[in-house]
Amino acid sequence: MKLFVSYASEYKAAAEEVALALTGAGHDVIFDRSWLNAGDDYNSKIRDAMAEVDGVVFLITPEAVRPGSYALTELKFARERWAHPSKRVLPVILVPTPLDMIPPYLKAVTLLQPEGSVPAEVASAVAKWYVEPLQASQERVRVGVHVAVFEHHPHVPAYFINVTNLFEARDIEITHVWFETEPRVHVMRTDRPLPARLRPFESWETWQDVDGLPIAIRHDAFTLARVRLSTGSVIESIKNINVPERGFVPRGSPSSSV
Repeated sequence: MKLFVSYASEYKAAAEEVALALTGAGHDVIFDRSWLNAGDDYNSKIRDAMAEVDGVVFLITPEAVRPGSYALTELKFARERWAHPSKRVLPVILVPTPLDMIPPYLKAVTLLQPEGSVPAEVASAVAKWYVEPLQASQERVRVGVHVAVFEHHPHVPAYFINVTNLFEARDIEITHVWFETEPRVHVMRTDRPLPARLRPFESWETWQDVDGLPIAIRHDAFTLARVRLSTGSVIESIKNINVPERGFVPRGSPSSSV
């Protein structure tokens, strides 16, 4: 997952330890502002960064929740993104802080009060956010495969792999696409770069030329595509039926026809 660590500047060292623990757990972490360039519109850049992350770790200290702190501005951006903080914002008591100082938005979920290593307990808490059975992801992420051609290359059929995010309030991130053959055929196209992030009910599509798959498995190729998510779940494909005769590749410009 991609995570944003929000904290008061006085506790940058502690925030860095948390960020390193999360990075070690396989997450992509934004925790400081070194990526901002001189002259950047600070608020816009932070808001844009917040729009790309899967969640926020908010380190609670008196300085972070004091009126006027920039951490509260970051929390405002998070609230604009997610109406409720459940499995999106992890509030962590880094330093004892009066409860009445803590914003109600953070108190809408259980506050993490580490008893031992703060970085380790934060990483463990985040790991529990999206631990779901494979079946749950399979039901909420649909992978369909159909054969089609591009209008400008009508003699080059391809298997089109369509991924649709059916979660109502959760983005997904596609990290790998392949056909489960021996050996595997990985679908890696420079014009369809991965990872690809899908918002709720959004679709994305890539393709593999038919000639790129072994002849022996082409009949079964509709159920042999695999899509791996950033959560580790691997989704199996089904045959995509009732595909319109003409259309456009989701999140792409070229048109295709079957």
